[in-house]
Amino acid sequence: MVGSNRIVSKPNGAFIVQCIAVGDTTVSVVQSIDYRQQKGTLGAFADQAFAAVKAAAQ
Repeated sequence: MVGSNRIVSKPNGAFIVQCIAVGDTTVSVVQSIDYRQQKGTLGAFADQAFAAVKAAAQ
């Protein structure tokens, strides 16, 4: 098993990306943290990315 993490922080929020590889399978998890009370650009992007991955898996 191989794993890696990456954190990208900006003034309005942060992305945390985690990748785990086991054999021939790689899983990537992308989390976003908005530093605002209401959902901003990072949160909207995360929602769109999640919807795209979910649609592709179906």
